[in-house]
Amino acid sequence: MKVLRWLDEWAEEFCVSIMLSLLILLLGTEVFSRFLLSKSFSWIEELCRYLFVWASYLGVAIAVKRKEQLRVLMLMDTLEKHFPRLVKVCYVVSELSFAVFCVLVFYYSINMLENMTRFKQVSASLEINVMYAYLIIPISMAVTTACCRACTAISGTIRSTSRAGGTKPCCLFCHSSSSCCLACLCSALSGLRPSSR
Repeated sequence: MKVLRWLDEWAEEFCVSIMLSLLILLLGTEVFSRFLLSKSFSWIEELCRYLFVWASYLGVAIAVKRKEQLRVLMLMDTLEKHFPRLVKVCYVVSELSFAVFCVLVFYYSINMLENMTRFKQVSASLEINVMYAYLIIPISMAVTTACCRACTAISGTIRSTSRAGGTKPCCLFCHSSSSCCLACLCSALSGLRPSSR
């Protein structure tokens, strides 16, 4: 159970940190060999490019999981003063829209990868199938959708585990600590506040 909790909390960060560490090591090696040994490795640049792209796509999942993705909140801040319940509904709709977007990108990226398997294309330096570089798109979208936590996004609940191992009450509507609260969505859409539990 501890392993699953650790994976849920830190798996993406662990993968990105490994990729970025390897990226720095490879770039350092390339700079050292190019300027001091007068020798360059063409495959290092290409591998670093792929590592950077993979780390960036996984970074999207990390940002979504921590609710730190880029957002334009000017409209929300304006509405919050006069229509606080409407803002809560807008947040739920925003989360659902983003989850649907991720699912669509996942679906079309799978089709793209299928085409790449039919028409094989090899990279210039590493001489590997370019499909492996593009494989991060469906992986990232699947992880990002999981980070949206469909049931959590629907209910407006943001699951966060405290250091003590419990869950903080963070439902936007009823302030419960449950990870799925469909009553909140129904009540929000109907304009009624759910009863406390």
